[in-house]
Amino acid sequence: MTKMGSRAQAAFLVSSVLLVTLITAGCLQEDGGKAMLTTVFTGDASAGANKILEALKAEVPVDDIESLTVTITRIVLDKAVDEADDDDDAEEGDGEEETVEKLENVEQVEVFSGEMRVNILDLAGVSQLISLEEVPAGHYTKIRLEIQDPELVFKTDPETVYTNIHLTANDRLFITVDFELEDGDNRVLVLDFGGIHLVALGNGDYNLTPQLRAELEILTVENTFVQGVIESIDYETNSIVLAVEGGQVAVTYGDDAEVFLASDDDVTPTGLETDLLAEMEIICFGDLFSDNTMTASRIEIVPEEIEDPAPTPEE
Repeated sequence: MTKMGSRAQAAFLVSSVLLVTLITAGCLQEDGGKAMLTTVFTGDASAGANKILEALKAEVPVDDIESLTVTITRIVLDKAVDEADDDDDAEEGDGEEETVEKLENVEQVEVFSGEMRVNILDLAGVSQLISLEEVPAGHYTKIRLEIQDPELVFKTDPETVYTNIHLTANDRLFITVDFELEDGDNRVLVLDFGGIHLVALGNGDYNLTPQLRAELEILTVENTFVQGVIESIDYETNSIVLAVEGGQVAVTYGDDAEVFLASDDDVTPTGLETDLLAEMEIICFGDLFSDNTMTASRIEIVPEEIEDPAPTPEE
């Protein structure tokens, strides 16, 4: 596992080839109540995604890429709204809510807005927590993902930043889904980059197409990493309250958990649990559960950013 860090800038082309696999539970019900939704990204491709990737015959093999990092800026879910609910909302509200929009008979529910850096190649077989969000219970039909500022680096030339990869679809992915969230549910929404397709167009230009699918898990997502700030830590119970996007994750770790200092390499940990302090930013690796708890086997301390010294005024 590599540590999170700076990547090289790039841009890419998003195609409409999207795979959707959905795991649902329970029967359909009328809208009402709230559900807790945990959203993560992974790169553990399904058999279907692998099959399509093979058919595309990517000109640039994934093995040649050192890093492919994008910024996730917004994730919105489309929730179906029946006509009765739509009329009631029209009478009660003025339609100016920023995070909830109405599109015909669809209510758009925002589960993430901000800037989250994600290296797609780091997600091979692991997952990255994006957000925790309480959402309305009901029937959901689409996931809208907005991305910006891709960064691409090749293994043969790690110092070169590629920025001439073409963008389409206004930097957005749309995934058609069909799932139900019931009142009181705790669920994990897994967005899976099942593969990538990078094509050289000549003259240093590239097109990049990720395949994306969605799963709704009920219990747990194994091999996940969560980055956040320590709100509190209890050394006696080996537990951490970690502040993340949209809420908190309760992390527990065993006596054999590895603690990596910011100065350590990726293989040999030299830290102790007493090196973990409140207000420190860390990355926890382990199993994430839908009730926003986690068991961590590895903890990395994120290096502090060093600001450039202010320029001295000219005399």
